Amino acid sequence: MKITIIDGQVGFNGVFRPVQDAGGLLTGIHAVQFDTVAAQGHIEKNDLSNVKITDMTQFQPLLDAWLANAPTTAPVAPKTFDELKADKSKVIVDHCDAACVMGFISNALGTAHLYPSKVLDQQNLNASVVDSLLNHPTDWTTPHMCQDVATGVWAYRPHAAAQIQQAGSDVKAGILGHLVRNAMLQAQIAAIVPASAGAADVEAATAALDAVVWA
Repeated sequence: MKITIIDGQVGFNGVFRPVQDAGGLLTGIHAVQFDTVAAQGHIEKNDLSNVKITDMTQFQPLLDAWLANAPTTAPVAPKTFDELKADKSKVIVDHCDAACVMGFISNALGTAHLYPSKVLDQQNLNASVVDSLLNHPTDWTTPHMCQDVATGVWAYRPHAAAQIQQAGSDVKAGILGHLVRNAMLQAQIAAIVPASAGAADVEAATAALDAVVWA
């Protein structure tokens, strides 16, 4: 560790804090440099002379003052129960949002395919479903990106009207299922209220909150 004393400040490895030299230990001294690993250093005096030292005993009060001047961390107040409820609610919402964009399986093409469901994917699928409802020839198809679950291959695959509509219905059902689950869990969270302000009742209610999970 490198210790430096200069201009009324003590520094440990470059972290400086002001100290009061009540005992006049630095009278006639410009700076002190000391390496605790090498156990050696020197005093730079105002008259430009240097004095070698092998310990910092004479400056210990200043080192102690450096430690005493450490920044204090204000204690963090524990969260209120309402804040804990808000945190839990957000966690559930975040899980729901993530689940809604992870994609959904549909057998619209006859075998299992994964359909992406990020916002733009949902928009594209909705547009294809709407397009399929227009007056098209019976052999009409529309290409849509999906993954063959068996092979893992992503590709734009042709979908007939009934197929793209089925895929859209399956994705909608999947998203709706997550939204319904979110609503159910949010209602469960809202209903949890401590029986009293007593520590035991708050602890019991907090445990009930902890038990509310998405999975």
